[in-house]
Amino acid sequence: SYELSEEIAGRRKEAEEKRRKLGGLENQINQLAGESELSDAMTALETSREKLRNAYKDWLVAKTALHILGDVKATYERERQPEVIQRSGTYFRTITGGAYDRIRVSLDEKEIARRRNAWEAPPYKAGRGTLLKYIRNVSSASTGCVTDG
Repeated sequence: SYELSEEIAGRRKEAEEKRRKLGGLENQINQLAGESELSDAMTALETSREKLRNAYKDWLVAKTALHILGDVKATYERERQPEVIQRSGTYFRTITGGAYDRIRVSLDEKEIARRRNAWEAPPYKAGRGTLLKYIRNVSSASTGCVTDG
C-alpha cells in the first residue's frame, strides 16, 4: 500500500504539472488570438487610412479643378464677353443700388450670332400719323435733330 500511495502521489504531481503546462498553453493561445485580433484591427485601420488618402486626393483634384474653372470663367468674362454686356454692368449696378455689379451670360459666340440673326424688331406701336413719322425719323441725339421727312 506504501508503494501504491507513492504511485498515487507521483501521478498527482504529474497531473498538477500537466495542468500548469496546459494553463500556460491556453495563455499562449489567448495571446495569439489577441495578436490576431490586433492584427485584424491594424489591417482595418490601414484600410481606412488608405480610403481617407484616396478621398483626400479626389477632393484635392476637384478643388483644383474648381479653382481653375473659376479662373477660366473670370478670364472669359474679362476678355471674351460682348462689350455691351460689360458696359451694362455699370448701369445695372446703378439701377440696383449696388446690389448687383454685373450681368453674367454664359453664351458662346455661335449662340450669340444665332440669337442676333433670329432677332426681329417688334412692330411699331403706331401704324400711321405723326407718331409713325416720328418713330421712323428719330435717331440718337448725337446725330442731331431731324425735322424733315
